[in-house]
Amino acid sequence: MVYKLPFGLKNGQLVEVKDVERGLECDCYCPACNSRLIARKGSERIEHFAHYKNPECEYAFETALHLAAKEIFLKNKKIKLPEFRSEIPGFGEQKIRDSIDFEYLNVFSEKKTNDIIPDLILEIEKKGKRRRIFIEIAVTHFIDEIKLEKIRKIGISTIEIDLSKEFKRYVDFKFLEELLINQTENKKWIFNAKKTQLINKKKTELQREKEEKIASEKEQQKSLEKAMQKLLEERKRTEITQKNDEKENQFQYDKFEILAEEKRKNEERKQQEEYEKGLKEFEKEFGPLANSLKTIKQVKNLQFVLDCPLHKKEPNLELGINVPFANFMFDCPNCPNLYARFDTNHIICTK
Repeated sequence: MVYKLPFGLKNGQLVEVKDVERGLECDCYCPACNSRLIARKGSERIEHFAHYKNPECEYAFETALHLAAKEIFLKNKKIKLPEFRSEIPGFGEQKIRDSIDFEYLNVFSEKKTNDIIPDLILEIEKKGKRRRIFIEIAVTHFIDEIKLEKIRKIGISTIEIDLSKEFKRYVDFKFLEELLINQTENKKWIFNAKKTQLINKKKTELQREKEEKIASEKEQQKSLEKAMQKLLEERKRTEITQKNDEKENQFQYDKFEILAEEKRKNEERKQQEEYEKGLKEFEKEFGPLANSLKTIKQVKNLQFVLDCPLHKKEPNLELGINVPFANFMFDCPNCPNLYARFDTNHIICTK
């Protein structure tokens, strides 16, 4: 599609067709091929420039448009940038940046950067560093994948302004300024460095969260192992304490048994000594009676267990000794309710 040329060069300055004389008296030239132009004006047509005696130049419209855009950007030193949303892997659609009024210092037209030539370059200074944004004005040619990949490689944010639907009527500087500077509907982020920064930030956050999670799990595992170790040590100490207590209890019990056995033996020994002493006294006082006894066993306190000499059995008889009167009386379990009296020579069982 061939667009009507809205601008021409007069004395090196870009002018609108409405501001010059009709026909050749406009004294204007093509911004692309420098051929002479004629100003076609009238109420029944869209006013425009045309090449005089030459075919229409292929690059005249876009060249004139870029020159007009450069003048507009130089004049305003600001542009309204659109909001930017994009898919972030793992996070869905994210708002990368809001729509803002972007102020800049310099404008460069078709200045080669690396191996691409953007239509315009807006330059800013932020924190002492120069930064750039590419502006691509699309009328008949839009950014293709090859150019987009080059832009991604150099990492410079790029806006494409679509003007392909805006030139079906007369175009002047005022109309073009509104499209380029103030409106955002026809502007699109082709590449935004903040997206890459956000992706890297999200990746870093995910990596940090992953590392923190791993570190937390390790710390929890370490705490668990420490708690388990402490529990095992406590259990071991408890078991040792219990064993020591059991040993101590057994020791005390054994000690008590030993002391009790020793006491019992001492008492038996003492009783034996008293028995022998009493026996000697008994034999000394009652010798004939002592000879007639079959056995004499010590009980305690000078009391003796005798075998009944009358029944020739071994019932236990308690003998009460009442020294020095030598009067004795004992009960025989084989002779219930009978009492025997005896003197120093005889034992008598009374029936």
